Amino acid sequence: MGNATEASIGSAAVSSNGDVGVEADDETHVFEVAGTLAVGGSGGVGGSVAVVKLANQTRAEIGAGAAVDASGTTRVGATSLEDVDTYAVGGVGGGSVGVGASVGVKILESDTEAAIRAVPP
Repeated sequence: MGNATEASIGSAAVSSNGDVGVEADDETHVFEVAGTLAVGGSGGVGGSVAVVKLANQTRAEIGAGAAVDASGTTRVGATSLEDVDTYAVGGVGGGSVGVGASVGVKILESDTEAAIRAVPP
């Protein structure tokens, strides 16, 4: 699972009597639950696995071909927030033996970048 969020001034000319801002913001909220219930007469075996892989890309930039002239401030910023809640639960019962296991795995491969690649005028 992943999102791509991008804000940019590519090869344009921008002139402002105030501020110039390029902002890319991403928020991702994931709630995942995996569960199992196993019951057996003489023995019970069960297991659950919850895996979340998140690969977001958030980028803000003023490109190499852009010309930005601002009398105020020029700001380029990128933010990314990943809020991942993962729960793996299991219940096992048996007359003599009960065996169970639960595993939760989070893999976060997000990339956040803010850049000014243009040469000032």
